[in-house]
Amino acid sequence: MDFNRFEEYLRLENFLIKQKKLKTNSIIVTLPGLGISYFLNHFFEKNKKIGFGQITETKDIVSDCNIVELESWVKSPKANIKIADNLLQNNFKKKTFIVVIPTPSIMSHSDFKNSYLSSHVYEYFFLGSYCDPGIIKHFAGELEVKINDIIAEKVFEKSGGIPVLIKFLLLNIEKIDMSSNKIVDDTVFIKSFFVLVQQISKTNKEILEKLDIIKNNKFRSSILDSYFKKHPLVETINIIVNNDLTFIEDDMHLYNSKLTKVEAVILNKFIECNGFLSKEDVANIKWGKGSYDEYSDQAVGKTLQRLGLKLKKYKIEVIFKHGYKISKL
Repeated sequence: MDFNRFEEYLRLENFLIKQKKLKTNSIIVTLPGLGISYFLNHFFEKNKKIGFGQITETKDIVSDCNIVELESWVKSPKANIKIADNLLQNNFKKKTFIVVIPTPSIMSHSDFKNSYLSSHVYEYFFLGSYCDPGIIKHFAGELEVKINDIIAEKVFEKSGGIPVLIKFLLLNIEKIDMSSNKIVDDTVFIKSFFVLVQQISKTNKEILEKLDIIKNNKFRSSILDSYFKKHPLVETINIIVNNDLTFIEDDMHLYNSKLTKVEAVILNKFIECNGFLSKEDVANIKWGKGSYDEYSDQAVGKTLQRLGLKLKKYKIEVIFKHGYKISKL
């Protein structure tokens, strides 16, 4: 089957063309390993005459409508937000930008929520895993791997339609009859998919459902389901710290409760670290790097106790001999 006829590709193509006509900025949300570059390569090849620009580096030429696919989102998400901010600000009302974000977890951080990018996009598109089992034979043909219908069905069940898992299984077809539990213990698997599972572990359940990674509270991929049974997902902390030191918990804006500057930094650090901080982390924020030994555990505890009293929907708990955890009440 021609790739350009798959429903997932057609949805993306229609979205991109619509955004160009509307001249509105937007964001494509995806994950590493879901094949956004593959999709876009097909799109640019098929739509050469439409006039889309492709920006992968800051030196690229800006067109009237641009798809921004920057590298290093995993390593430098804050730097990429600044690049996107500059692109939009410098071309305000002149050009249109569609920004690809393959690290959805950054969207829950204050760096994104307080960014120019966040406040100047008008639609989000979620590019997730494939729902059409026919994609298995499409990739098998590209990789020149001969499979029958039974093997294709096994690959689809184990991969959940995720391109990077599909290709791994097709290129390691001898593993297809291994249990998913054994596959996730394979060192080759762990090395190959560390970035994908790391980003999934940081992404909230609602977004994973929109990306078709999770369906009916279960991972569609039996491999991922096995992996995350061994390494459970961390609860998402839905708190936004505003520039004026007020904050929002689960969409409830607490105008009457303000943080100190130190508390704001600690709370943002909790969010960035998936809800866990060591005593050393807190001491470094409050008194400077390497200061933990100079201050008692009691002083650190009081700082977090005062912060905890300001929270209405979350609590800060002590993890014996480790540090602190923030979680929903």
